[in-house]
Amino acid sequence: MPKIQLSDFATSENTQTTNSIQEVGPGKKTVLAVGHEYFTINDKPVVSVRFVCLQDHDHADDEGNVLTDTFFLNDKAIWRIARYALATGWKEAFDPEIEEELMQVMMAGPVTVSVKLEQNGQYTNRRVTRYDPSVIKISDDQKSLVESAESHWAGYLSWRSKNPRPGQRSMSAGKSQKQDQYDDIPF
Repeated sequence: MPKIQLSDFATSENTQTTNSIQEVGPGKKTVLAVGHEYFTINDKPVVSVRFVCLQDHDHADDEGNVLTDTFFLNDKAIWRIARYALATGWKEAFDPEIEEELMQVMMAGPVTVSVKLEQNGQYTNRRVTRYDPSVIKISDDQKSLVESAESHWAGYLSWRSKNPRPGQRSMSAGKSQKQDQYDDIPF
């Protein structure tokens, strides 16, 4: 590698912007699911759901950033998926291990979450401490945040299909059931 000539980077004209997606910080956020994947952790089935932040209630400028939450699919942890489903307004029984049923629930609409950051050695984990119903009407600007997050998720799915996880079962991109009907969201 050649020496770095710092004078080449002294002006803002010689910088590159990145389109990488950032993760949300702590606080209260309104999010919408944009995709999910099934895999195993320690031989236990899980579904990991990717959300995009539509509104940051703490004014920390997290709109457009992502949040990933992992739901264990066992009797002890099933309450978390149930709380999420209730927050979306879902009313019917469903089996989270049947992908089509879970996708309907996950993509049912936006929810409001409380996010807490936890340090785990050198890593920072984002933990959702609660799911609540959302009370927003999705704007045109928020639609573009959803489209960008879905595009990033599609890129991730492409990469993950070439680099599967051990125990990976399936991955799906999803569009909110209400995405094409944003004005009809009854919140």
